[in-house]
Amino acid sequence: MIGKFTMPRTKSQVKGDALEKAVQLIETCILGANPATKEAIVTIEPKKIVVINGVKHEIDIYITIDYGKGYKAIFIFECKNWTKKVDKDEIIVFSKKVEVVRAQKGYFIAKSFTKDAEAQANQDGRIELLIATEELDTSTSVFANFHILLNTDVNSQSEFMLRPDEIFKPGILTEETFVLYNGEQLLLKILNERIRQKLINETMQAVPAHVIVPDNCSYKRTKSLIFQPNELIIEGQEYFRLDMTVTWKTRIIRPPIVSKFDIKTRGRVITYDTGKIPSVGNIQVSFVEPFNE
Repeated sequence: MIGKFTMPRTKSQVKGDALEKAVQLIETCILGANPATKEAIVTIEPKKIVVINGVKHEIDIYITIDYGKGYKAIFIFECKNWTKKVDKDEIIVFSKKVEVVRAQKGYFIAKSFTKDAEAQANQDGRIELLIATEELDTSTSVFANFHILLNTDVNSQSEFMLRPDEIFKPGILTEETFVLYNGEQLLLKILNERIRQKLINETMQAVPAHVIVPDNCSYKRTKSLIFQPNELIIEGQEYFRLDMTVTWKTRIIRPPIVSKFDIKTRGRVITYDTGKIPSVGNIQVSFVEPFNE
């Protein structure tokens, strides 16, 4: 048996990935909010390999906007999260990439550029240089107090009650039982999960974050839900009430900021990462603010 071995990413590669991810998030928001692209087919491809006439080119971010009827636009992005300044040689290579993929525009994003790099970019009207900085104020309460509530060991008990005028039909309700709820057909398991999560959210929203300890806190909530006529039908019978008891454990996680970027004229991104959590994995959350040009 031949196993597949993946080399771990170096620190410089991780830094580069962080900037590329930030740019991708910003551009996704910009394109999603732009009325001109809402009806278009937008494809965003990170680390795309393009082969032209046998020559391989790696594009950090490759965006295609297909407006239909033969109208298509291509935009590419080069991201360099370097401490040193980007020089003219990198601009020359990028200019060639813009040319061979026939991009309408190419954005080169870095922390700084040499004067030669700026002069070289000025020779190609399709290229725009953008400065990325990490000078973002994260001391405000919104960012300093950011936290994640992780719920585990969730269990629930549900009791459904028929309308008084319904004649009981013997049968067993299982997780795979079909339910008609507000006109939507779904499994009983899904309905229970939705209501259970709603009860948990309602409870935790009323609990101040400072009273939740890093270790697990146990909670129990019981609630009765009353359904309107024809709102809930299970196996052809109409139910008017659900009594649900939910128990769970919650722990609070205050993840560190792993990257933050302010990209000139495009937007800013702040990303948190919990690191590896047993039985859960990594949880990464990004706050994205695109700029309005």
